[in-house]
Amino acid sequence: MWEDQERMIRPRYTFVWAFTHFDQIDNRAKSLITLAGFGHVINVRKVDINQYLVSALVERWRMETHTFHFPHGEATITLHDVALQLGLKIDGLLVTGFITSDVRVVCQALLGETPPDKYVKDKMIYLTWLQQNF
Repeated sequence: MWEDQERMIRPRYTFVWAFTHFDQIDNRAKSLITLAGFGHVINVRKVDINQYLVSALVERWRMETHTFHFPHGEATITLHDVALQLGLKIDGLLVTGFITSDVRVVCQALLGETPPDKYVKDKMIYLTWLQQNF
């Protein structure tokens, strides 16, 4: 973003609701997260972002080649890099997908509760309902 004439990055220091309310997450949701291979990630309590490091990386990023330009050469971040850093599985079934049936039926089957109509729009559920109930 541009601030005055100087290019700056200001990372947001907000955390995902699950990080700060882990004890309030329903056990059914925890088991699904663990089954998907993300159980250890949800135990992360705090993520520190060094804004100077992020700014330095942004300055070296080249959109045309999708790489970072360093004095020793070019580098990029791959899916394998992310998997190694976070310990995530990159093989196997997808975690996301399309729902062809009524989203209320799927919620009842997977979560044991059905969202009220005001929290459903087409095939989407408002996150506020999930936060309030899980």
